[in-house]
Amino acid sequence: MIRKILGIDLGTTNCKAIILEEDGKILGISCIEYPLIKRRENYIEQDPQEWWKAVKEVIKRVIAATKVNPKEIISLSISSQGISFVPVDKEGTPLYNAISWLDKRAIKQTKEILKKFSLKEMFHLTGKRVNPGYILPKLLWLRENEPIIFKNTHKFLMAEDYLIMKFTGKFITDHSLAAGTLLYDVNKLCWSEEIIDRFCISQEKLPEIKWSGTPIGKISSDAAKETGLNKKTLIVVGGQDQKCAALGAGIKHKVATISLGTASAITIITNKAIIDEEMRIPCFPFLIPGFWVLEGVISTAGEALKWIQEILNMKGSYQSLNELAQKSLPGSNGIFFLPYLAGISSPDWQPKAKACFWGLNLSTKKNDIIRVVMEGIGFEIKRNISVMEELSGKVEKIRIFGGGAKSNLWLKIISNITGKEMEVFKTTEIASLGVCILAGTGAGIYKNYENALGKLNPPIKRIKPVPADQDVYQEKYQVYQKILLKLAEMI
Repeated sequence: MIRKILGIDLGTTNCKAIILEEDGKILGISCIEYPLIKRRENYIEQDPQEWWKAVKEVIKRVIAATKVNPKEIISLSISSQGISFVPVDKEGTPLYNAISWLDKRAIKQTKEILKKFSLKEMFHLTGKRVNPGYILPKLLWLRENEPIIFKNTHKFLMAEDYLIMKFTGKFITDHSLAAGTLLYDVNKLCWSEEIIDRFCISQEKLPEIKWSGTPIGKISSDAAKETGLNKKTLIVVGGQDQKCAALGAGIKHKVATISLGTASAITIITNKAIIDEEMRIPCFPFLIPGFWVLEGVISTAGEALKWIQEILNMKGSYQSLNELAQKSLPGSNGIFFLPYLAGISSPDWQPKAKACFWGLNLSTKKNDIIRVVMEGIGFEIKRNISVMEELSGKVEKIRIFGGGAKSNLWLKIISNITGKEMEVFKTTEIASLGVCILAGTGAGIYKNYENALGKLNPPIKRIKPVPADQDVYQEKYQVYQKILLKLAEMI
């Protein structure tokens, strides 16, 4: 019998299931979308029961499509969106909707946190800037506005944790998710007693933390009945989706990974917690014990291309954007685009910053405008990587994935701007692949992560920078930085 692995990827608005043979062959993928609940401005929630409903359905669909015998599925693991959470009772029943990571209701509570800890103190403890998107301020909001729900909560569970509970009845999270709560000590690798005590939050209400890839136990009889899986299927601790994607892309020392999707995450791995004194790049524990990651974020990457497509009233696929952009030369006829359509995330963290085009003139064409949007994202990637190199050493290569990685032009632009060789993969389901690596390693199918990576996801395409284009972009980058300084003076 060829053993099979099941990976579940619970994203912000869709859930995927992938079945993989142990030699790396993808047998099938199923996907279901579910909505965000936008109650009012800044209040963004989800129904956690919709998460479970979607998981059950994608499992049944992918099994039906592949005709795989459930007895052949040895193990299962989950990657999920980060820091969305739901309060549950002792039976695991939700007491409130899941509050999304996109939710910004806790602005007042964020200010209260900074009365008890300075921004730098919190960054030194957690590796993160205090922000209303994290869980701690939302817990304070819940205690203040829904005191009965807060009091009756047995556990606060993030998305992966909730699914683990549905599969096994156990309340468990992993380090990569716990680190995004503002309740976790990124140096000691545990819940922060200092933070928990200061805000009078019982640690009993938080799930137990285990390392990704740790076997939890067999699926419960009820969950097996609901999903159609075999009762012997092993459940293995997963991780936050960006970290699973970095694992699936084969992140290692001197090799950065970039997720080029709606937003973009730039990730490098280190063997110690690196706390940036200037608080530019957040630090997380990685999925593997003994490793941490620095993770930069660009809020609008693919979303910026979607925006310009709508602004220019262009119908059709992104391929049409690429074809037009290719007609513009490197440098986009002297114009610039600062892609801050949702403010600046790392490394400057300026939420009030605005996007702008600079240098438009009567010779500017549609081709230049499309290309310069790609270049603007490329410059932001370079800015993040430059800070990461300052903190942890030179990056020699970039492994890139996501929808944007389908554009050869965009890959060439990023390669020439950063001066780095790019590697691209056959499959776009990198987070699902990463969680299958965790599931397979936890079940003993693979000896270790390196053994799994060698079998599952070798790069299929390499793009190297072109010296002449590099020179153009190096000169343009210097001007880009000057424009950015001018913009900062206006905020």
